[in-house]
Amino acid sequence: MDKLKLAGLVAFCVLSSGPVLGNAKLLSSSPSNGARFMFAPKTLTLRFNEPVQLAELKVTGSQKDVPIAVNRAAKAAAEMKVPLPLLTPGRYTVKWSATANDGHAVKGTLSFSVRAAGQMWR
Repeated sequence: MDKLKLAGLVAFCVLSSGPVLGNAKLLSSSPSNGARFMFAPKTLTLRFNEPVQLAELKVTGSQKDVPIAVNRAAKAAAEMKVPLPLLTPGRYTVKWSATANDGHAVKGTLSFSVRAAGQMWR
């Protein structure tokens, strides 16, 4: 096999194996970072590019932790839906960490706000 064909084959293999070489990444969330709500969301959804297991999920509002149940024994999935308790108006921060099937950890933070009736956004 000549060098040009070999180089082309190597380039093809490297480019086509991209997802295998990458780490888990958060693709989207609901609520999204910076979202503002008139009514509190009922669920938190995290969507990843590959299956992960949630290791930690912490929701904080008004300097107080919001109790969230996380099933750490749940099967790995690319989408995690977590029910939220009734949230009062205010700003919330979500800190999460997850582990992919390959053992790599990924973590992130997002925030959102819930507006009180009659309150104006600043």
